Amino acid sequence: MTEKNDDYDLYDELDEEENEEEMEEDEEDDNDEDYMDDEDDEISASPMKISGSMRLPGGKINRDLRVSGSVLIESDFECEHLRASGSVNALGNITAHNGVKSSGSFNCKGSLFSDDGIVKLTSSSNIEGDVILECMIRASGSLHIGGSLHAEDLAKFSSSVEIGSDAVIDGDIKVSGRFSCGGLLNSERDAHFSGSADIEKDCVINGGLHSSGSFKCNGMVQVEENAHFSSSADVKNDVLISGFLHSSGSFTCGSSCEAEAGVKFSGSSRIKENLSSDMTIDIMGRAKIGKNVTASDLYMGVHSKGIKIHLESRASQIGGSVSVKNQVQLEDAYVKGDLRARTVELFKNSGVTGTIYYVDEFEAHKDAKYGDVVRVDLEDL
Repeated sequence: MTEKNDDYDLYDELDEEENEEEMEEDEEDDNDEDYMDDEDDEISASPMKISGSMRLPGGKINRDLRVSGSVLIESDFECEHLRASGSVNALGNITAHNGVKSSGSFNCKGSLFSDDGIVKLTSSSNIEGDVILECMIRASGSLHIGGSLHAEDLAKFSSSVEIGSDAVIDGDIKVSGRFSCGGLLNSERDAHFSGSADIEKDCVINGGLHSSGSFKCNGMVQVEENAHFSSSADVKNDVLISGFLHSSGSFTCGSSCEAEAGVKFSGSSRIKENLSSDMTIDIMGRAKIGKNVTASDLYMGVHSKGIKIHLESRASQIGGSVSVKNQVQLEDAYVKGDLRARTVELFKNSGVTGTIYYVDEFEAHKDAKYGDVVRVDLEDL
C-alpha cells in the first residue's frame, strides 16, 4: 500500500469545479445492531468527478474519486474514497483509504485495500487479487475474489460469493446466497449461512455457527459456541463444538465428533470414528457410528416420531463401546462393543454384542438381543 503524500496530487488539473453538488446515493436500511454503517462519511471538499468515459493512468490523489460514467484505471491507484454509480475497471491494485461504494459493475485485476469506512458493492463485482480491509464489507450483488479476504469487521453477502483462498473475518459473517471458500474460513464472531456453503480447508468459528443450506467442509470444523445445521452437513475431518450441536438434516463426519454441551441428531447421521459429549446425546434418526460413544446420557431412537418399522437392517449401529455416566435407552439400535451406564433400557429392535455393565437398573424388551449383564458398583463403572 502506497504511503499518502499531501504534497502530491496527480490529477489537480483534471478537476477545477470545486463546488459541484455531491452525488446522491440510496442508503441501505440495516438492522445489525452490533455494527454502525456511517453513511454520512466526511466527503473531501474537492473530489475528482467522472461523469463520462475516461481512462486514468493510475497513481495517487489525496481526495475522493466519484464515477457516474465509466472509468478504466490502467495501473495501481490510490485515493481517499471511491464512489461509483457507473462501471469501474482497474488493471492494477486499488487503495481507497475511506472505503468504496459501488452500485455499478466493479472489476479489479489486482487487489483492493481500504483503511476505514465501508466497502459496499451493490452490483456484480470481480476482484482477482486479495481484499484486505480494516473495515466491514457488504455485497448485495455476486462477488468473486480470486485471492484471500481479510475484513476487520462485519462481512455481509446477500448474493453468491466466491473466495479463491482464505477468508479471515474479525466480525460476523452473514451469507444469504451461495458461499464458496478455497482455503481456511476463520470468523472471530458468528457465522450465518442461509444458502449453500463449501469450504475447502478448515472452518474455525469463534462464535456460533448456523447453516440452513447445505454445508460442506473438506477440513475440520471448530466452533466455540453452538452449531446448528438444518440441511445436510458433510465434514471430512473432526467436528469440535464447545457448545451444543444440533443437526436436523443428514450429518456426516469423516473423523471424530465432539460437542461439549450436548448433541441432537434429528436426521440421519454418520460418524466415522468417535462421538462424545459431556452432556446428553439424543439420536432420533438412523445413525452409524464407527467407534465409541461417550456421554452423560444416551438416547437412540426412543424420541423418534411417526410410524416405526422395527427392522434390524434399518437400525442404528455403534461399532465400538458405549460409556455413559447416567442413563442409556436404545430402540432400533445395536452396540457391537461393551455398554456401561448406571441405568440401561433396551427397547424393540435393540441389542448389545459385548457385556452390559450397570449400577442401578437394567431392563430389556423380550425381543432385545444381548449377552452378559453384570451389575457393578458405581466406582467400578
